[in-house]
Amino acid sequence: MEGRARHVEGDHGLQLPRLARERAPAPADGRHRRGLRAVERHRERHHHARPAVQGARPRRLGGGRTAGAAPAQARQVTQAHARIHAFEPRSRANGPGARFVVWFQGCTLGCPGCFNPTTHDAAAGRSIALDELIGELGRVHGIEGLSLSGGEPLQQPGAARALLDAARALGLSTLAFSGYTVEEIRDLPGGPDVLARLDVLIDGRYVAGERLATGLRGSANQRIQLLTGRYTRADVEATPVAEIRIAPTGDVILTGVDPLKLRRRP
Repeated sequence: MEGRARHVEGDHGLQLPRLARERAPAPADGRHRRGLRAVERHRERHHHARPAVQGARPRRLGGGRTAGAAPAQARQVTQAHARIHAFEPRSRANGPGARFVVWFQGCTLGCPGCFNPTTHDAAAGRSIALDELIGELGRVHGIEGLSLSGGEPLQQPGAARALLDAARALGLSTLAFSGYTVEEIRDLPGGPDVLARLDVLIDGRYVAGERLATGLRGSANQRIQLLTGRYTRADVEATPVAEIRIAPTGDVILTGVDPLKLRRRP
């Protein structure tokens, strides 16, 4: 599934998927950082992702909600796993508002010109327990929803369904990008269950000759499917085309539909 990605070029011509990280330079004088280094592999970006904390004392928030704890429906421990490329706790370029984004690993659709070639191999990325990923989702506050991308989320329908259920239990909106059309998804194993849990679906193969790169659509044939009344088409189309964010770690996180080309100066 092609969607909101980044094509980053450096000294090695690296092609990064939807979530690309580069190390921001370290200050030579306390202010300037060393040159950007593209980091492609998810292990280098996310192997320090915070695990669920056992026995930590949660913070009480207003409205009876507890920081660091999801509702009981979202806390159910499962042995099931998902194969993902990456996840980002907060993004504004993958749907309305601030959103938790999961990039699934594995896609067999093979759209020519796909922005996310490193997400295609189903044996790449990493396996993560769904209860761990759901725990990460439950610890993030001040977000509006969950977005599923890839790779192809509908090729892991059980994992997609579990994440969407957890998001709904937290009161979050749900959105997914898929290279399948909604008509195809209805005939896929587990497809109707995923559709029943989505507010918005961006559907259809990426067609390089119909490149659009606006809102959440990568090509003109792709459609915005409003599956509930939670959002309007204008809400979805108002999503920024691109996002560049500097994380507390100093990483530069790039995501969105329109690939950026970054080159180091000679």
